Amino acid sequence: MTCRRFIAPNGSCNGCNFSHSLKCHATINAVTRSTQKQQHGGNSGGYQSQHDRNSSKAVNGCTVWESPGGIKIFSGGKDGHWRLWNSTQNFQQEFEQDMGLEVTNVEVYAGFLFCSFVGSCVALPDVSVGMVHVWNLSNPAEAPLEFHLDSQFTPYAHSCGVSSLLVTSTDEGSTDPSKMVLVSGDKKGVIRLWKPPATADQKVFVVQQTFYGHAGEVTGLVICNNFLWSASTDASIRTWDPATGECKYLISKTNQNAHTNAITDMVLWKDQSATFVLTSSLDSTVKAWNSSNGEMCISSDHGEGVICLATVSDSGGKPVLVCGLESGAILLRSLATTPSTPAFTSLLKIVAYYTNGIGHEDGPVKCLRAGPSNTFYSGGEDGKLNVWQVVGGLVD
Repeated sequence: MTCRRFIAPNGSCNGCNFSHSLKCHATINAVTRSTQKQQHGGNSGGYQSQHDRNSSKAVNGCTVWESPGGIKIFSGGKDGHWRLWNSTQNFQQEFEQDMGLEVTNVEVYAGFLFCSFVGSCVALPDVSVGMVHVWNLSNPAEAPLEFHLDSQFTPYAHSCGVSSLLVTSTDEGSTDPSKMVLVSGDKKGVIRLWKPPATADQKVFVVQQTFYGHAGEVTGLVICNNFLWSASTDASIRTWDPATGECKYLISKTNQNAHTNAITDMVLWKDQSATFVLTSSLDSTVKAWNSSNGEMCISSDHGEGVICLATVSDSGGKPVLVCGLESGAILLRSLATTPSTPAFTSLLKIVAYYTNGIGHEDGPVKCLRAGPSNTFYSGGEDGKLNVWQVVGGLVD
């Protein structure tokens, strides 16, 4: 357990038997708590304000922007907004944008902000659909690019909410926008691969491939060894050929060692010898899968549902897995095996009850995101966005 005095912003401890390896630098109230919102003018970006909005205050997603002016954080919430927070100004809100009914994902890649949300489009003004808009952060005043199935008749990305969004590159580490790979998955199990605009005059991302097979919400997407991996609330993992849309492999309850309840997240982790796909589930486990053959390598039980995952490093550079739990607790585990610490060893647990309310209460951790300098960020059902830093060694 972590020291409740040390973990607090500006907190310190003269010495105790609890861990002094983790610090919470800020707790941000990241969403609107009002159940209603008035329409407004000004810089609304053309999006309609909504009345009688869902009172839930969940932070659904967060992402890090290493801007020229310092580290900034985007958050997206169930209140229908994405917001920008400035770390150089004590994480004060710098901007907000009203998108519609609910923001489901935010991602920053190659100088662009990607935001998926549930809203209405011109073609179907009275129907909620899944949309994705993209801003060029070097010129954010420009109208955003959009994902369209068809610009004339179907100017949206999915017929329901976008539940998972992957933005990566064909060349690892590249920030060239022309090499971006963009994949979205929706609440009905449909996955789409998108093609970026070919020229500056084009303002729309178009569908390159559609993948059908999942019978539940898509909750995780990664690309590894030229295959697309996906996870779903139908408790299955699928691998796909991006070129043909064909499902090449299925891991479901019929397989030994498979998840037995909804899969909630999926991330990649690479060590010196192999690449692993990590998955979390409401069956209370996190599992590591060998990306080359689909075999499960290790599984750990948490005693409750695991909602989200992220990988960070401790102050000594050792890899750490961060697990967001259904109760609102956050558990840190080792990733690599060392002479004294096996992989998936429990290292540290953050429980708000024991840390004077620092952490997440009133529901699960909804999202996790790694940042620079051993930082990570967590968003919860409680509307909080927490800023964490691993300041000590966790893995021997």
